[in-house]
Amino acid sequence: MLTPQSDPFAAYAALPPHTPAAVRATAARQLLSSADTEANLKDALRDPARRDLALEIITVEVSDRTCPWWYGWAVHWMHTAEATWQESANFCSDVAWMTRQRGRSAAVTTPTTKYPDPITARTVRHLRLTALRYEFQCKAIQDELAQDDRLDPYTEALAIFAALGLSQPAGIPAMHRLLDDPAAAREPKVLHTLLHGLWLGENLDRGAELTLDLLLRPPFDERQDPIALYREARARRRMGQLDRALTTIEQAIDVLPAGSPDVHADLVRERGLITLARDLRPYAVPRTTSVVDASHAADQQAAA
Repeated sequence: MLTPQSDPFAAYAALPPHTPAAVRATAARQLLSSADTEANLKDALRDPARRDLALEIITVEVSDRTCPWWYGWAVHWMHTAEATWQESANFCSDVAWMTRQRGRSAAVTTPTTKYPDPITARTVRHLRLTALRYEFQCKAIQDELAQDDRLDPYTEALAIFAALGLSQPAGIPAMHRLLDDPAAAREPKVLHTLLHGLWLGENLDRGAELTLDLLLRPPFDERQDPIALYREARARRRMGQLDRALTTIEQAIDVLPAGSPDVHADLVRERGLITLARDLRPYAVPRTTSVVDASHAADQQAAA
């Protein structure tokens, strides 16, 4: 049995939950510099108590690869872990985000090849489509999935994101059907993908209300997820609930870990839109001009 003294990952596991991502990544790289790290990671993947920790460290290892075939290491580790679709969704979405931050979008650097091996196909698909999602390339996602019928629930969520992001009405019943699957309905990466689509779809019927409905689900109960709070604040702004929107975005800023400048900029921008919409409210003279219209005006003013 491993003890803290014999477990090579004990110090990493002891990091507090809200440790900034950059600090966690530095700690992971220190572990990865050890000659026997790959063997230790394989052992950890076989231990349910340490499996998630190992996958988090492997995320950094793969994201740091700069060779043209870096995605092959993602495939290697997903095979080694015999990863579930949920583990692949978490791993690949984090890798896609980290490589994007380093200027190496997986949408550009992964192939469009159709692989017969299911784990290889799923891994590359998750990497590519998630990267396309981060870049709002909804039509590209739909084009890539047009001939692909091997859809795990996370890939289905990405397809629905694309439909929602394009304000296609078919995305809403498709979302409800996916959420009928209990495994999909409790997977945070699936829910965040759907929330992202509702956020992007400007002309969806009841998009803001559907966002709030999704945010009632258990993964968001503790209200400590800054991105979920950001989506809520935007939805409340669009519904004209400006005071609650302001409270929510300020909570999102409070719980955002240090060292997240890109996300922080998005939260501050949303706060500015909320306060601008609130300032414009007294000037919405015609009765047909609602606070929601004032919120649209705030979006337009910010873009000007």
